[in-house]
Amino acid sequence: MNRKMLFKLVNDLVMTVLMLIAMAYYITGNTIHEVVGVMVLLLFVVHNSLNRRWYKVIIKRTHNLRSILQIVINLLFLVTMVLMMISAC
Repeated sequence: MNRKMLFKLVNDLVMTVLMLIAMAYYITGNTIHEVVGVMVLLLFVVHNSLNRRWYKVIIKRTHNLRSILQIVINLLFLVTMVLMMISAC
């Protein structure tokens, strides 16, 4: 496994753990919730910049039903995350 792939995996793992911590608002309190939210936002930007090639190739490839469903789910998740970050401001 090369270093870039390892960094991507660690980034995804840290984002997952931080999202779970952010959802524990009643346990952690407002300050930790906000700090963790900012960290998730930064890691989300890093994640999308590391995977920017995916956005380029989704238009060029031919797709079957499963790949179309995966693309739609990923794009809906992207929209959800962007709206969540905007509404937190």
